[in-house]
Amino acid sequence: ALAYLHINFINLIKKYYDGSEMEGFVLAKPFDRRFHTSFIRFLISVAIVNFLGFLTQYYYLVFMAMLGLFFSLWFLFLMPKNKKFNGQDTLDVAKILGDEEFKKQTASFFDRFKYIAVYVLVSAASLGLAVLVYPASAAHIFRGYRGKEAADAFSDPSNFFERVGFFLGLTGKYLYSGAWLLILILFLLAAVGLFFFIRIKREKDNLHIANVRVLEFSVLGYFLVVAKTALLLGETSNRYEMPIYPIGLMLSVYFTRVGIRLIVGNRKIKELSIPVLITGIIFVYIDIFGLAAGDRVLFMYKEDAERITYAADMAAKGAKTVVMFNEKTPDNIWRLTDELLKYDSLYYVSEENTAPIEDEALSDADSILVYAADHDNKDSLIEELVSTNDKWNSLEEISQKDMWTLYLISGKE
Repeated sequence: ALAYLHINFINLIKKYYDGSEMEGFVLAKPFDRRFHTSFIRFLISVAIVNFLGFLTQYYYLVFMAMLGLFFSLWFLFLMPKNKKFNGQDTLDVAKILGDEEFKKQTASFFDRFKYIAVYVLVSAASLGLAVLVYPASAAHIFRGYRGKEAADAFSDPSNFFERVGFFLGLTGKYLYSGAWLLILILFLLAAVGLFFFIRIKREKDNLHIANVRVLEFSVLGYFLVVAKTALLLGETSNRYEMPIYPIGLMLSVYFTRVGIRLIVGNRKIKELSIPVLITGIIFVYIDIFGLAAGDRVLFMYKEDAERITYAADMAAKGAKTVVMFNEKTPDNIWRLTDELLKYDSLYYVSEENTAPIEDEALSDADSILVYAADHDNKDSLIEELVSTNDKWNSLEEISQKDMWTLYLISGKE
């Protein structure tokens, strides 16, 4: 919604300028009453979306900041390219300062600066109102364990390639169904074409390249910031990048078409553009392959009958069960709900606590089941648990589910 509002407003702004992306823009007419009315509506709409977006997901703040930044830079520096005076390329400051067109554009710059200042103030006010409605949000972001963890991850340069690579892998799998390399090659070809090939550069005006630029850099900025700060929880971490997937897909379609045009030209088959046809085929393939794979849907879980049956059988045998949870994400225990409900009793152990586990009911048991969450201390804690009973000499991995691993500790003759 926020991107849609900004794109519409950019389209309105361009109506007040003459020129092109190749030649530069000059102000054709002053911002009139229609522009002022549209600007007020734009601000009200942005404020409402910011308010609701921030209360929905804290990472919305990142997208809002990125889109606002690149929109402001575009609007503020939408200036004409340097002109030649008397057919000369020599920079003559006196002539430039005395040029009426230069004075007009300079005045326009300061007008735009005032609009941007109001835009920033309204955006900040909408966020302030959201914080007043939900005061705990500020503590969550700046003082909570997640906020501190995100700040530490963001300030650590050593994890940049690891984290970005991890989220690129998720994007390649879930957004492009593994065809990310083809999309990347076509994107690079499109970039070359838009910069160096005149026949493609002339499309910039018709294809609203300003809109594409603002969205492209906003999406890239959001992706990098989130990749540096989001929790790494396996494939479920994909949810942090998912909000920009629709925009990323739209941009991918655009750059794919331009990249293909660089290869085959703008030929047609019975009035159908070949680049458009090939682009359609590529993304239909991506869609069909992703749907057919059957493992591209997160947070909709079918009942795992085999694991539930195993839990019920072990519970019937009176097996003792330990749940070793990650203290930073204890809520992930819900993923095991269907299985854990089969047991009469459970022993919960925080993986942050490395003290010996002392419980007669466990140490005297013939065997125990251990549900262990991913954690740096997981292996050492399991070894400690095995050592509490001399009868236990077997550690068997039964299954894995998301960030949980199920082990059976027993004694085998």
